[in-house]
Amino acid sequence: MAGGGIIPAQNGFVVYVAEGGGSLTIPADARLHSDSTWYKNSAITDEIVLVARDSEGKTAQESIIGFNPAATEDFDMEHDSYFMAGFAPMFYSISQNKLFALNTLPELKNELVVPMGFVKNQSSHFSIALAQNMPGKTLYLVDLKTNNEHKISESPYSFTSENGDNANRFLLKFGTTGTGETPTVPEINAWVYNNILYVKNPDGKTQIEVFDLSGKSLLYTLFSGSGLQSMPLYQPTGLYLIRLTSNEKTQTIKANINID
Repeated sequence: MAGGGIIPAQNGFVVYVAEGGGSLTIPADARLHSDSTWYKNSAITDEIVLVARDSEGKTAQESIIGFNPAATEDFDMEHDSYFMAGFAPMFYSISQNKLFALNTLPELKNELVVPMGFVKNQSSHFSIALAQNMPGKTLYLVDLKTNNEHKISESPYSFTSENGDNANRFLLKFGTTGTGETPTVPEINAWVYNNILYVKNPDGKTQIEVFDLSGKSLLYTLFSGSGLQSMPLYQPTGLYLIRLTSNEKTQTIKANINID
């Protein structure tokens, strides 16, 4: 729940306390007896809400991603909430190797990719829907198990899950809408996550070159198939430039590789 939210009557909740202990005080003016519309705290300037639903057991798990210049990518007591599992499928965002139910990041960059974890409960059929979006944003959910990229801002994504599936199954990508009705999506859609380069090119042929910051060419390869493809990047820890070329159109992205 974002800061300033309301806990409905008859609902339990858990309070996270920093090391050293703490206390919880609910002032009298926070005890509401009104069904009027609640205006959320202005501390979170923008946020999206994703909901994973269990189609068989009828349970649901919410995950919130917000943006606030005062936040960091790590856990902030004032802005974030750790994820805690219940009876619903486990669904959370990941940042700095931590699991979040509410994950407030400092800014929304065009190349932002947020890893999303999912672990099934006793059911097998699920869906993920966008319950709240930010104005002018197009969101894509990437299913790394099926190599499927779905425009989650237009419709829910339905899928099945089995015991033993990799929990780091999804990526959430952010885009912007153009001046027309159809969102503007680059012909070459590429990003790096966990030292793996993902490329989606509808033309089906992409030339890939990797350079260090001095401009030295380190790798050249070619993707010839269509759909979502991937390759590991085995370069030493550091920042690199990746140039992708298709049909004489070129796109360059930055990649931060971290090899332990």
